[in-house]
Amino acid sequence: TKKKLIFQKKYFFSFSRVSNLLDGLQIVSEQATTTMYKNTISQRYTIFKNLRKRVRFPIFAKIWLSFAARVHTTQHKSPKKTRNRVVKMIKSMTGFGKSECSLPSKKITVEVRSLNSKQLDLAVKLPAIYRTYEFDIRSMAAAAIVRGKADISVTIENTATQTSATVNKDIFRAYLRQVTDALSYSGVDADYDAIVPAVLRMPEVVSAQAETISEEEHAALMQTIEEALRNFNSFREQEGATLIADLLKRVDKIEDYKLQVEPYEATRAETIKNRIRENLAQLQAEVDNNRLEQEMIFYIEKLDITEEKVRLKNHCRYFREVASSEEAAGRKLGFIAQEMGREINTLGSKANEANMQILVVKMKDELEKIKEQVLNIL
Repeated sequence: TKKKLIFQKKYFFSFSRVSNLLDGLQIVSEQATTTMYKNTISQRYTIFKNLRKRVRFPIFAKIWLSFAARVHTTQHKSPKKTRNRVVKMIKSMTGFGKSECSLPSKKITVEVRSLNSKQLDLAVKLPAIYRTYEFDIRSMAAAAIVRGKADISVTIENTATQTSATVNKDIFRAYLRQVTDALSYSGVDADYDAIVPAVLRMPEVVSAQAETISEEEHAALMQTIEEALRNFNSFREQEGATLIADLLKRVDKIEDYKLQVEPYEATRAETIKNRIRENLAQLQAEVDNNRLEQEMIFYIEKLDITEEKVRLKNHCRYFREVASSEEAAGRKLGFIAQEMGREINTLGSKANEANMQILVVKMKDELEKIKEQVLNIL
């Protein structure tokens, strides 16, 4: 028919054209892989012109040239540079750090102590001459401590032989003469060992010049505080490493107890079915077996703990990830421990088997120890 002839004329390809097309595709693949995918438009256009002379279907040549070149560049693409994963150090909230600095006339000692606390509670004890730097010291300490009840103590020990205090000799002599005259007039006998200390406490007998802080002393003070905070954080990192090792060991124990539950879970269904049948047998009542099987299946499905085990496994995995990738992870680890507790409690309520409940109690015991230790983590 006429429609059939039109169809053959438009869509029927001879064997020669098909072979010509296949030859062209082979040429495309070879040229795309041997030319290393030319980057400029002019170079790709030259390749396409050469292909068009040998391939009777230029649109296929264009498509396959682009596809083969992309495949080639994908296969020969240089590997991406992967960023090295940095493992953060977990810190304890309890710590101690000390640093000393010797100056020509004095010795500066800085001590930093901290205990666990929900927020930052910072107390700074400074000599009167360093009060003007309290704000800077608090800012530096808050950035380093982050959280906890911390005390910073700065003490000064004078090592110089000279002092800034001076005794006014004329005023001292005048006070001493007046005191001795008053005592002799009153008929009171007193030796100088008792009189001299009282005279020295008289007004303006001893005067002290106001001490100024040099830039060198200020820099030495801040450097000593910074070194004390570094030692403090180093101590907290050591304590944190010990704490997190203990926590991860207890997480492993919880997962081990979870695996020990599985054998009892497999035999639990048959045990429940046998117990129900025994109770019904004691009642000596006629029961529809089909309906009984349906009810037992429905009852056992309610006791399925697969979902709880999966979630508990995910919580344990996330606990390890947070412990190894975040620095101040104490609060987040506490939240994860709470989620672990919910799954363990649900698992215990669905256990309905003595051995499984014993394992649940062991998991709860390990979890309580985890919660106690997490409170000490920054």
